[in-house]
Amino acid sequence: TIGRAARNVDGRVILYADRMTGSMERAIAETNRRREKQVEYNTEHGITPESVKRDIKEIMASPYESREMDRLTNPGVRDESKPFVGTNFQAALKDLEGRMRNAAANLEFEEAGRLRDEIKKMKLLDLEFANDLMTGAGEEVDKSAPKRWRAEAAAEKAEAFRKGRL
Repeated sequence: TIGRAARNVDGRVILYADRMTGSMERAIAETNRRREKQVEYNTEHGITPESVKRDIKEIMASPYESREMDRLTNPGVRDESKPFVGTNFQAALKDLEGRMRNAAANLEFEEAGRLRDEIKKMKLLDLEFANDLMTGAGEEVDKSAPKRWRAEAAAEKAEAFRKGRL
């Protein structure tokens, strides 16, 4: 969108059309109005706009991200009063899925991807937990499916790293 591009210092928008429509004129006028207002505010407060210069890897490896993942992957840490099973687990999973969809709808793809990864990890935890509960004393359980999924997730991550997307 035009507003999304305007958040970047050197953001540009190219509108393709056979003729200028009323919607295009209104969008351009609104963008110019907002730009003038922002320039006025920046001048008044001595602000020089600068782009944030960080790699996505730095964002994904932030202390907040690792704490959040610890919270989700260590069920007992979440909330001592509410075990992370059953309806609490399903509610947390639904909440994450909703947040992921909202992030994607708002074009916040890094956040949506992070939430997608959290959902995958939680689902793996759920499968492992269910296998452990259904196993009797001395009984063997085939945990190859969750291991295979973890291996596939690791392979996807390695592929993304090789392609420079991580």
